[in-house]
Amino acid sequence: PVEWKVKAVKDLFKTYLGGTPSRNIYRYWNDGNISWLNSGEIANFPIVTSAERITQEGVENSATYLLPKNTVMISITGNIRVSISAINACTNQSVVGIIRNSDFSNSYLYFYFKNYIPQFEALMTGAVQKHINKDIIDMTPFLLPKESILYSYQQQIDPIVEKIINNGLENKALQQLRDFLLPMLMNGQISIKG
Repeated sequence: PVEWKVKAVKDLFKTYLGGTPSRNIYRYWNDGNISWLNSGEIANFPIVTSAERITQEGVENSATYLLPKNTVMISITGNIRVSISAINACTNQSVVGIIRNSDFSNSYLYFYFKNYIPQFEALMTGAVQKHINKDIIDMTPFLLPKESILYSYQQQIDPIVEKIINNGLENKALQQLRDFLLPMLMNGQISIKG
């Protein structure tokens, strides 16, 4: 469209490929407090928790990065998926994190890359485990709409995505409360008055 532009993702955003601390070094994983995501967890939208955690030493001695919450994440191995992380998290080497800039909201990035999945799938290689690489993400053409259209879109969509993320975080908190209270209820430590 008139007044729209196209640039490569790498020219607009910082992108990070994750990594995995050595599983043979116990202190990288034992009592970790930093969320660490694998590519399968990118299927969750939003991402509010991780199955595994690593230590700061694990971060410092591997190729992973600690990505801030609200990072758009793309799994690049197996099934290509896109999500937004509602937590600070590191990822494995099958996930690319894209840090937004001040011009674009996460909702625009999320839906843009979600819409781009068929093009990514067409570029997948590999006999056993199909994948794309970070360079493909970096070189992806990114559509820059006219400023007024982008502003209007983000004004309408951002609150909806923010509500979805907040609901996900609230659900996580309620699940943790349930997991804490249910065993006490079952063994008689607490009771329900009614």
